[in-house]
Amino acid sequence: MIRRNITLEDGTRAWLLISQVEHARISGELTRARCEPFSEEVIEAITHHDDGWGKWEAAPQLDAARGRPLAFTEMALSDAMQIWSDSIATARRVGPLAGAIVAGHFISLASGSDHATRPIAEKWLRATADQRAGWLAEWQDGNPSHSPELADRAQQMLLTADLLSLWLCCDGPIQGGDDAVVPNAEMGSRTTRILGKYHFQTHGRSFDNAEIDWRGSLTPWSFAAQELVLAAPALVVPEAKYPCWAEIAAASRPVRLGWRLRQTLPPVSEC
Repeated sequence: MIRRNITLEDGTRAWLLISQVEHARISGELTRARCEPFSEEVIEAITHHDDGWGKWEAAPQLDAARGRPLAFTEMALSDAMQIWSDSIATARRVGPLAGAIVAGHFISLASGSDHATRPIAEKWLRATADQRAGWLAEWQDGNPSHSPELADRAQQMLLTADLLSLWLCCDGPIQGGDDAVVPNAEMGSRTTRILGKYHFQTHGRSFDNAEIDWRGSLTPWSFAAQELVLAAPALVVPEAKYPCWAEIAAASRPVRLGWRLRQTLPPVSEC
C-alpha cells in the first residue's frame, strides 16, 4: 500500500492511501501507451506485477505504535517476500517471460535492500533466481526470435513503468498537499537513475472531496498519443492513531486520483 501524507484544504492532516494493485495497473497502462511496442505478455506482466498485494490489502496490518497502515516500504521482510512470491506466481501463469521479468523486478528490490544479507533473504534470492533462469530458458527455447535483448528490454520497461507510476502516486503535486519524498535509499537511487532523464512540469491541479487531479507535461514524450489520461481509486483518511483497519476504513472516504499527461503545454486558458 502507498501511504502519502497530505494536507486537506481545511488544514486537516490526512493520508492518501493507494493500492499497490492499482499502482501496478497504471504501470501497465503506461506500457501499453508507449510508442515502442511490447508483447501482450509483457504488458500483462507489468499490469499485474503487484497482484500479490491483493490479499494483504484487504485487511492491512498497522504500525501499532502510530496506528496507521503500513506503507509498502515498511513491511516485515517475511511478509514482503510472501507478497513478492505471490506476485511472481501470478505473473508466471501469464507466461514464462512474464514470470521472469516480475521475478527479476523483485530480485532487484531484495538484493538492493538493507536485508539482502539476512539468511532468509539469501535463501529467497537463490531460489527465485533459479526459477527466473529456468523461465527465461523456456521462453528463449520457445521461439528463435526470443532473444536476451528482448528480455532485457522488457525487464527495463517494467522498472521504468513502475517508477513512473510510483512518481505519479507518491510525488505528483496535489493542491494543498505535501510534496512526498521517495521513502528509502534504494528507491531513491533507482528513481534518480531511471527517471533522471525525464522532466515533469505541472500546469494544473485540483483537489476536492471526490477527485484529486493533476495535469502536467512530461519530457521526453514516450507515448503514441499526444495526451494520456489515467485514473485510480484511492482513500483519504484523517491522520489519527487508529486501533485497527476497520476503524481506518470507517473514517475514510473514497476519492478518484487522476492524471492527464500532455506532450506539450496547453494554452493558458486551459490551465
